[in-house]
Amino acid sequence: MQKSIALPIGLLVKAGIVDLTNYDRAANYGAMLWMTAKVQSPEGEQAQRLWTEKGSQAFDAEGRDERMGRRT
Repeated sequence: MQKSIALPIGLLVKAGIVDLTNYDRAANYGAMLWMTAKVQSPEGEQAQRLWTEKGSQAFDAEGRDERMGRRT
């Protein structure tokens, strides 16, 4: 299921992964492959729940910041 390549790239930038890897495409791709393997593993459902919770918390915090006039 491929929706848009812009969304994953934007989220990698937003999460700080691109900066942390010094724009290393191989490292960024490797991180996404690791995530895919993790979701396909026996711990996949738990990992996805944790990631979803963490992402939701971050989006909620950003929304609060924007409503209060602060940008992230």
